[in-house]
Amino acid sequence: MSQQYTEVLQVKYNQYQSTINEINAKITQLKTDEEEHKIVLETLNKTPNERKCFRMVGGALIEKNVGETIPVLDVKLSNITKTVQSLTQELKKVIEEFENWKKEKHIKIIKQ
Repeated sequence: MSQQYTEVLQVKYNQYQSTINEINAKITQLKTDEEEHKIVLETLNKTPNERKCFRMVGGALIEKNVGETIPVLDVKLSNITKTVQSLTQELKKVIEEFENWKKEKHIKIIKQ
């Protein structure tokens, strides 16, 4: 193998690793957000609908009441859940593609 070919393989390998790490980090962040939304919704569902509460919207606190806030948080939670599922599928696809690429190029990982 030439030095140039080896470098190309290394760059491609690093790109796969980077993509996998980025997707994993985003999934982790979104799962944290998902858990926080669940806790907030659980708390708000025990609270009277007319009680005032505050939401952070784009760095500003917005005063609403619980009845107005719960539907918005339900939609956000649903969107976060769908995004986590989508990213999980994408991660599986990238990992499978990476494994196939390693087999195709006869890449063997040597741990030191």
